[in-house]
Amino acid sequence: MRREFGALARNEATPIADWLRAFAEDEHAASGGRPVGVIGMCFSGGYALAMALSPAVGASVSSQPAVPFAIPGRRANLGVNPEDIQELRARTGDGRTVRALRFQRDFVSPGVRCDRLVEALPATETVEIPTWNPLHHSVLAMGLRAAPGSRLADELDRTIAFLASRLIPGTR
Repeated sequence: MRREFGALARNEATPIADWLRAFAEDEHAASGGRPVGVIGMCFSGGYALAMALSPAVGASVSSQPAVPFAIPGRRANLGVNPEDIQELRARTGDGRTVRALRFQRDFVSPGVRCDRLVEALPATETVEIPTWNPLHHSVLAMGLRAAPGSRLADELDRTIAFLASRLIPGTR
């Protein structure tokens, strides 16, 4: 695990990300070619972006991406090497996009990372949920318990709609 997290921090390709992409491609083939959706939360938030590199992945959601860890000098790192980001950017026009979510004051998932994501992939939709509490972290999990009509509940609904529009034929 130490080597894996170290590779993510250095924006290098990782064996686990390669395995996850291969798994997505197997599922894509087993489903008769239907696109695969990916949701990464916290530790797996960076893997959602790495998996978006696979043509089998039709939608990728990175919620409160915390890995690579937000250490000084690497807070904006995405955990994906620059060549892979360029490959993903080249495919942005064909519907493969990324949606990222985080709480505004979440110190574990820094805002500069989402800024970097939009810089690298301009079609990415990033959402920052306003909060006064710096301990709010798990956007989608908290969205399940959110009051209907609240910003948090609305963003959960938008995330579900994002996935459906890219994964279920006829819902665009």
